[in-house]
Amino acid sequence: MMNLDSNDTLIIDNSSHSLHNHDQNPSTSLRKRKNLNRTQKNQKNEKTEKRKKIKINNDSELHLTLPKDTNRHFFNPNFKNTGQFFNPFITFSNNKHETPSIGIATHNIRGNFRNKLPDIINTMINNNIHILHICETHETQAPHQESSKAHESFTIQKITEVQHTNTNMYKQLHFHIINNPIDDGSRKAGNAIIISDLFFKHIAKIHTIPERYIYVNLNFKHKHQINIFGFYLPTNSTTNRQNIYESITEVYKQHFNKKINTRTYNFVLGDFNDNDVIFDDHNTPIRQDGRSVIGYRKKFFELLKNQQYADVQKKLLTRPPNTYKNHYGAYRIDYIYANSLILDKINSTDVITNYCYTSDHDLVVAHILTNDLFTTEKTQNTSLSTTNIQTNK
Repeated sequence: MMNLDSNDTLIIDNSSHSLHNHDQNPSTSLRKRKNLNRTQKNQKNEKTEKRKKIKINNDSELHLTLPKDTNRHFFNPNFKNTGQFFNPFITFSNNKHETPSIGIATHNIRGNFRNKLPDIINTMINNNIHILHICETHETQAPHQESSKAHESFTIQKITEVQHTNTNMYKQLHFHIINNPIDDGSRKAGNAIIISDLFFKHIAKIHTIPERYIYVNLNFKHKHQINIFGFYLPTNSTTNRQNIYESITEVYKQHFNKKINTRTYNFVLGDFNDNDVIFDDHNTPIRQDGRSVIGYRKKFFELLKNQQYADVQKKLLTRPPNTYKNHYGAYRIDYIYANSLILDKINSTDVITNYCYTSDHDLVVAHILTNDLFTTEKTQNTSLSTTNIQTNK
């Protein structure tokens, strides 16, 4: 496995590509072929495909192929409010003037983070995702870098993707990894956040609980802010799972901003390892299948309810899709919760299944409009004046 620290830069030469499954895990071949067929159908009218070469630290070269571009005209019939829907598949850009909407997402990648990283970055670009929370990186403890904005054991690594344009010029897209590695010897944990250069510049605070929880606060003009609370909650087989839940919940309470308003974009997201939790008539969290939620887990979901969070896919989709499959069945255990007052800013949400790396989970994404985050004061004042004039009429 390649070992990259915060001083390393991953350079991806995205000169061209077509879809190809380079992961040789036989157990996932059937699912990958199905995803491949779906993607090829979507791209059957494309006459040209690009080939891709990835170069990592000048030490090794890896040839693989990926979809040229999944940005397309698209409507999700599962989205309840058709008037609110906005095509999320726009060209990825780190220029705020070219970014009317961005994706915030979570995905349990099931380990092998460094080898999957090039494909993860391409999945972000192809789906206009600027903030991606990752569970199960299986990354071990990294050395602390005092110069980074991260706390304690975190490192922040810069990534550069180089894309060819039609004029043979190079376009660079920068990303940053906030890495939260494992520190207790467990193997199947660790989480991280990959964030675009556009939003990395707005980071004001980062705090973590090793391998389980990342809090990132981003500040914008006119008191707008985004708060990302990334969780990888323990499974039923995890040792000391109740202690982990309780410690995470207590730290989360300290970071939570009680002044929920339309300028505060709060997102609680991750793999919660609990199947399709809903609230009954008495506001008690239960599972969709009727089974009760364990007491210490129940407190976590009750906290979200009391803080006016809404399950984004449950709220905005007619049929929230499952996110995880095993030999017993399919389940919805990966979530994005959002401050209920900003649900009208979410113009799309879905589950992405055609990523080009192996996992037993699907990627959950919500796209939000950015006009309030990047609107200049002059524009806001003009808009306000126009509103006042219309009101006075």
